[in-house]
Amino acid sequence: MNHKPINNTRMHYTRRTTYKRILTSIAVCIALLNVLGFVVSFSLMTWFIVAVLFRRPQRIAIALAAGGAVAIYAVFSLALGVALPTGLLF
Repeated sequence: MNHKPINNTRMHYTRRTTYKRILTSIAVCIALLNVLGFVVSFSLMTWFIVAVLFRRPQRIAIALAAGGAVAIYAVFSLALGVALPTGLLF
């Protein structure tokens, strides 16, 4: 069998860069928790990851950001009784 080496240098670089950007967006989200509150900062982080990093349409990004934030808020705050960080907005 003749095996040719696969040049995945660009693919690994792109994935590594994407992972770094996701981790950076999580760090920014955590930093903004006290200012914006959980719902707003989590929504912004989700929107950024979906719309900017993964280049999905805005309507999908906004729907996922809003739906995800509401779902997590409902599970933790309403169902489990865990207080999520609040900020100036919510």
